[in-house]
Amino acid sequence: MEKKKVKKIYTSSDLEEKLSYKFSTPAWAFLPQVRNGTGYLRNTTRTADAIAMSLYPSRGLDLHGFEIKVSRTDWLGELKNPEKAEAIAQFCDYWWIVAPKEIINLDEVPYN
Repeated sequence: MEKKKVKKIYTSSDLEEKLSYKFSTPAWAFLPQVRNGTGYLRNTTRTADAIAMSLYPSRGLDLHGFEIKVSRTDWLGELKNPEKAEAIAQFCDYWWIVAPKEIINLDEVPYN
């Protein structure tokens, strides 16, 4: 009898945990759910799913931003409103989309 391979369904928390492991101390500061400003009186508030900052000057003090997508619908919504991510991406040296491979078609990814 052949075993069926069960496909893992990832949650945002699963992917955030993987990122926090990859971007861990002492080389990195990893911050989940980072807003584009302080306070709650802003008209437009955006949140990055995570930010990681390199802490070793010899490797570059780069700031990486992450947008996590776990559903195709969520990804297509992001494509319809790319300005949303720019509220935080503009401050980052790198901006990454983190998603299981079946969520995003490579030809849909905007390149700058």
